[in-house]
Amino acid sequence: MTASLLHHACSGADQILTTFPAVRYGRVVAAHVHDSEAERVLRYSEGDIALELLKKRASAFGNVTRSAITKTGKNLGLRIEFPANRPPLQRATRAPGLGFAFEFSEICFRIAGALIVARISVTLCVLENIFRTKDREEHTKWQTHSKLWARFILAEHPKSKNPGRHALNLDDDVLKEFDERCAVLSETILDAITPHYERVVSDATGSDIFVVPTGSFAVVALGTREADFMDLLDAAQAGEPLSELIGQNACATRLASLATAILRPSLLLQVTTPTEAIRNLDARFIVFDGPMAQRGLFLATFGDGRVKFVGLTQVPEPFEPKSVSDGPPANLNKYAANAVSAGLIAEYASYF
Repeated sequence: MTASLLHHACSGADQILTTFPAVRYGRVVAAHVHDSEAERVLRYSEGDIALELLKKRASAFGNVTRSAITKTGKNLGLRIEFPANRPPLQRATRAPGLGFAFEFSEICFRIAGALIVARISVTLCVLENIFRTKDREEHTKWQTHSKLWARFILAEHPKSKNPGRHALNLDDDVLKEFDERCAVLSETILDAITPHYERVVSDATGSDIFVVPTGSFAVVALGTREADFMDLLDAAQAGEPLSELIGQNACATRLASLATAILRPSLLLQVTTPTEAIRNLDARFIVFDGPMAQRGLFLATFGDGRVKFVGLTQVPEPFEPKSVSDGPPANLNKYAANAVSAGLIAEYASYF
């Protein structure tokens, strides 16, 4: 049974209205000085130097990212295009609200006809955590891990029935394929930018630095404007299990089918209802209530240094465009899936 069939078989509810999906794949890395096992934390002055170097070398990161995207297309046997008619793109900048972090310029490309807006981001291990012991004495613990990640927003898809083929109201099967392609794309991209990242850190510190992977994370987010979302959020905050809400709440039903399709697709051949799937999924139900009323409901799997979130997201209308024109969609960064998935990474940074 496919993800879409599982969704439609569960409750008879119509498919919920959804907005542009966003996927993020990242690695957690620790910086080491050459010939040493000690993890290296950058001083604040070194972090400032590294940010300036990232800004100066942004075009080099962009070039290797484009090459990695093209390489991935060839490996998958899928056509890659970098179209001239594209949405407005964000330029390289220091990431607000994420400490020593840098976001490179967005890159727009088509893969097998689907229009995707990608962006690469990195952090630098210069942050510090303040914690208190039982006797209330304050101590500083340096956070030695950094993150490198790739973010993909699906703007258009050939299977979309919407004007302009905009990526709205897509089936789980389409979103599963999008996630799988993003996983392959991110692997190639992160492999390509890691040597450049190492050189930036080495030049900023004056030491021969290499990075060691210590974990990975992924977020698959889908925006929704359904009123059912807030009902589900209230129920989740009250402690009601997701399995008890399926069939009563359309967003609960969609979350269950989407998470099953992405986190454990083999279950689709073993179960007949989303309730049964959720009970066998072994995933944690997580409520994200972020700043500026950014909200998300996620199912997440943890293990072996890896975490993957799959969820529905919502932001208030003043922060999300109300309509989409027939041309290339604009303001993709403001839609719920992108905004909330970024907030989720910032919130859970200490867990990665």
